[in-house]
Amino acid sequence: MTDAAHRRTVPVADGMALAASALAVYALLGQSRFYLFDAETFYMLVARGELSHPNHPLYLPICAGVAQVLGVFGISLFDAMTFASALGSAIFVFAAHRASACLGLDRASAAGAALLCATVPSVVFFATVVEVHGPFLAFAGAALWQAARVCRRPNDARLLGLGLATGLAATAHATGHLLPLLAGSVLLAEAPTLREPRNLLRAAAVGAAGHVIARLGAGAVLGGDLGNTVGYVSDQWTRFDLAKLPGTVWHEWLLPAAPPALLALAILLLPRAPRGSRALAVALHVTALVYALAATFMLAGIRENGAYFQPLVLVAAWVVARGIPARAVLLAAAVGLTAGIIQVRGHDRAPVSAIDPADVVALRGEDVAVFVMADEAEARPVMLADPSLAVVRLEILAQGLLGAADEQAFARFDAAFRSIASGSGGRVYMSQAAWQVLVQNGDRLRAHVASRYELVPVVSGNFRAYELREAQADGR
Repeated sequence: MTDAAHRRTVPVADGMALAASALAVYALLGQSRFYLFDAETFYMLVARGELSHPNHPLYLPICAGVAQVLGVFGISLFDAMTFASALGSAIFVFAAHRASACLGLDRASAAGAALLCATVPSVVFFATVVEVHGPFLAFAGAALWQAARVCRRPNDARLLGLGLATGLAATAHATGHLLPLLAGSVLLAEAPTLREPRNLLRAAAVGAAGHVIARLGAGAVLGGDLGNTVGYVSDQWTRFDLAKLPGTVWHEWLLPAAPPALLALAILLLPRAPRGSRALAVALHVTALVYALAATFMLAGIRENGAYFQPLVLVAAWVVARGIPARAVLLAAAVGLTAGIIQVRGHDRAPVSAIDPADVVALRGEDVAVFVMADEAEARPVMLADPSLAVVRLEILAQGLLGAADEQAFARFDAAFRSIASGSGGRVYMSQAAWQVLVQNGDRLRAHVASRYELVPVVSGNFRAYELREAQADGR
């Protein structure tokens, strides 16, 4: 069957309907909470119009563009950035459907694979929060769609397009640099002619050239370059612990990407794997192991709900859609969606704060200042009320200090203070609750702060804080 004839048997309309349905579900599930610290930083950067990021240069401009369009309808910046995640994830669902069609799946199997992608808990979660991974998925899906096109008819033009697609994805999130490995494993499993050494080397060279061209070209326009990623990797090296690898596999891949990830593993382990599934299952799990090593290295024990593994979900969905009946695929999708909704609802329980954001805004007045808040309960309502306010959670300022009381920890605190003070014109306010948390860490810390800083009590409505000033040299 020709490409055109096969595409007619797997209508584009099916993919559009699945993507639109996914977008509606994701939008309805949109969370009111930030996810970890990065999301708060991204939000404030977009609010201030600072759209350059060293490692993910495409993400902030995407959010700013979506916010500009939706702002016409009165939609807030926070909700617009959340919608950007939903939109990127829905585009991934459409790309998954079209990639499945290119790979030769029939109409029911292509729809089943896309449905599995749409309902994986990690995809559902990151489609409903402010984070890079939702928009990134659109680019990852496009890259795997192009990989499927290469499998169907390998040629240099399509291989170059694949490299350009993975390079562009790497500008949306730095883990896009792993996509050539994932795409390459799919090509080896599904395109036998590329297994010949000469063809393999040629394909690798053409794809690598496209990847580098796209990443460097986008970096030249948007800022950020490959050196930023290399620098980040070198910084993480000292925290790499291979003993954490099994935990990474479970907590970042098998559990967040279930049911497809678990079903694909079961299919791999079957003595007689379903026809067409064995080679792709092997390719998936070899690549998943490399991703797990990379995630163990980069995350250094931090749990990210499977964010780094999301592109692998499509390959797992192909294995499963080929290997089990359509009714079982529907059941797996229902289980995944239910687990995803439970996870979203469990996370989306915003803590309550007694602070009135208007009091914080009034304290700032017309000046520039940074507000150090004790926790999310204090920080979130202030950030949402006025995106132009610079808000830092205490954990960021005092990273490594809470629970420690040595000179190195004090030096890190002082450096972090100078960094935020230089960007605020010197005015740094610490909420009373944040100060109480800080001084609970012992007499040595209290003595250090007393010797290095002046604390000026301030009150604005029911908001009580201290203006924290670095003491003059002769006062130390």
